[in-house]
Amino acid sequence: MDKIKIITDTASDIDIITANENDICMLPFTIVVDGKQYKEQYDLSKEEYWSILSECETIPSTAQVSP
Repeated sequence: MDKIKIITDTASDIDIITANENDICMLPFTIVVDGKQYKEQYDLSKEEYWSILSECETIPSTAQVSP
């Protein structure tokens, strides 16, 4: 029997703990803030993002998930 693996990106709003508990592979979006890159949910929590958003000089941008 073939095994099935669930793979999603961090836009799914599944937190890392839940993903790890359920063996879900999370592919992070890259968020660029003032020239610095962060991997969503790995390098930067949602709370940290909102904090940075209120202090950054330029509007953050995102990049698609790389294969």
